[in-house]
Amino acid sequence: MDGRMTLGEPGRLKVQSNDELLKSAKARYKRARDFNSEWKKEARTCQAFVAGRQWDEEDERELRLVGKAPIVMNRIKPRVSAVVGMEIANRQELRFQPRENTDSGVVSLLNDASEWTRDQSMAEDHETDAFRDAVTTGMGWTETMMDYDEFLDGMAVVRRRDPLCYDWDPDSSEPNLSDARFYFFSQDMTKEAAESMFPDFKGDWSGAALGISDLWLDSQKPHNADEAKFYPTQVPADEERDSNTVRIVKYAYLELEPAWRVVKPSNGELALITPDEADELIDQLEAQGIKAKFVKIKKGQDVRLQQMVGDVLQIPYVLQRQRRYYVAYFTGDEVIEHDESPCQVGFIDNCITWERDAEKGYWFGMVRGLLDPQSFTNKFMSQAIYIYTVNPKGGAMAERGAFENPVDAEQKWAKPDAIVWVKPGALQGGLIVERKPGQYPPDLDKLMAYMIDAIPSMDGLNPEALGMAGRDQPGILENMRKQASMNILGPLFDSKRRYHKAQGRVLMFYISRYFTDQQFQRIVGETFNPELVKLLRQQDVMQYDVIVDDAPNSPNKREYVLSVLADMNRQAPMIAPATAMLMIKNLPLDPKEVEEIGKNLQQQLNPMSSPQVQQAMQKAQQEIQKLQQDNLKLRTDQQTKMAQVQVDAKVSEAELAMDQRKMMMEHALDREKQEKDFMLKMREMMMDVMIEREKIAMQERVGMEQAKHQPQTAA
Repeated sequence: MDGRMTLGEPGRLKVQSNDELLKSAKARYKRARDFNSEWKKEARTCQAFVAGRQWDEEDERELRLVGKAPIVMNRIKPRVSAVVGMEIANRQELRFQPRENTDSGVVSLLNDASEWTRDQSMAEDHETDAFRDAVTTGMGWTETMMDYDEFLDGMAVVRRRDPLCYDWDPDSSEPNLSDARFYFFSQDMTKEAAESMFPDFKGDWSGAALGISDLWLDSQKPHNADEAKFYPTQVPADEERDSNTVRIVKYAYLELEPAWRVVKPSNGELALITPDEADELIDQLEAQGIKAKFVKIKKGQDVRLQQMVGDVLQIPYVLQRQRRYYVAYFTGDEVIEHDESPCQVGFIDNCITWERDAEKGYWFGMVRGLLDPQSFTNKFMSQAIYIYTVNPKGGAMAERGAFENPVDAEQKWAKPDAIVWVKPGALQGGLIVERKPGQYPPDLDKLMAYMIDAIPSMDGLNPEALGMAGRDQPGILENMRKQASMNILGPLFDSKRRYHKAQGRVLMFYISRYFTDQQFQRIVGETFNPELVKLLRQQDVMQYDVIVDDAPNSPNKREYVLSVLADMNRQAPMIAPATAMLMIKNLPLDPKEVEEIGKNLQQQLNPMSSPQVQQAMQKAQQEIQKLQQDNLKLRTDQQTKMAQVQVDAKVSEAELAMDQRKMMMEHALDREKQEKDFMLKMREMMMDVMIEREKIAMQERVGMEQAKHQPQTAA
């Protein structure tokens, strides 16, 4: 695609040339680069301090010249790791739910696909790395893309990106840059890698090796002499770049383009369509024998009021604007690729931000406030060690000629065990006077302790949050202090939640548009329903809301669930079934787990409700009904025989009486036998029920024993 669509006359679009695109992109890039340069300088400093590079090169050189060691007491890194650990312990999961009543099967399919995709791409690990960037620099970035290199069918993957490679819209002020209109991402690669990434590019890659004057290269060069010392580890210097290195710049932006808000006659759904799509819709209706015409109405009027005027269906529409996302790639002055973004519900790069500097307009993290206390702590510690090192032996004052070798004497005087040779009579004559060792400044310890204590007051992390609570401290107090630290970090975790909602919409778009039937079949297994997949692809993904909730598999939630279930097992006889089920439904668990645990708990509270017991009772009822039917048949047969004997006139009264007595005796015996058999079967069935109940009770006791040991195993 050689150009992009921009706003022209109402209802129609015009094409922008590559030259116009390159010109506007470079203008935006220069403005964003100049705006972000100070933030990048500060971010590099924060990253260096976390890594333990906490001395300025000039200060370190001066220290070594006077014999002082540049001591580093890195108190920043464990604090950053503690905050990242909180994020890992309180990870969140994405869930989707419809804004209106719709097929639950589609929602379940979408949630299963999202969970499977994030697990396959190890999204949580990459998001944790981006979270660490936000804690350190104030900004953390990820890219959500379709990967066809590693996955043959394509896979939506989440990858952490270096925040120093981004330049964003200076006019953006909302958290997570949610109101940004554009951003740039720059990266260096070999020509071979670039050719593999863009096989359709027909330009000359040999001319893409960027020089000093190239605008794109300036993004990560020092902008002045003072800033130059922060760059050596980020990007090769201009003189170190070889002819095989190529700088690729991704330019992502959005445009507000004209659209018609209509109700589609085919399905009655509200949608935004372009004027060209409106023409296609008219053609489809005419192919069905329906004459149609779009009629413009004012905003606020109901677009659902379609009506027939004669034999023409009038479809009302409201002219408005919709977001359209585009992506372009540059190298030098070449436009490598330019097309619509693969996702049309948001940018594919998503950002986590922390605090915003309202005056400077950019974002900062936890580390910025710790730079000065950490730097002063290092300096005071270096000074203290130096004083302790030189204090055991003071200097000396001597007249010229007192030593046999002045240079040798100066070197040996500083050593505690060395012999310094002097000329005869120099000591008796008082030519050499030893100075007393200097005194350790009494306030230096206090000042250094103050700077060390200033670090926790800057970030708000108490010892409990760092896992260093006192031994004798009550558990409830420890939890309260941990929660206090979590409250201070609340804006950061809220930013993570907003990031998940934006990233979740991108993931949802990929799943509905690019996943194949084979992928859905692997995800759901035997329950695969192609009709649900078809329905998901037809629906507008924007009708689903992204819900961010605590993940059931996080350590904190796992421990909480296990403790609640253990208490319910102990108190089961005293808990009403309805109350128990309500407690289960409010646990932070997956709906399938809630259903399964609810069934087990119901069986424990009411053993007669178990499927095994219910099956045994049903079988017993069937046997009783069969016995009753057999007994009724026996009575009927006996009555028939008695009637037959009575009407037989040829039989004598004696024979009749004898036969009657015989029949009555047989009947009594048969009845007694039937009753004995009936009672025997009843006892057997009751015994089966009791055995089944005992088996269930035994299983419940084994499960309770396993639950007691499960938290230790998880820990």
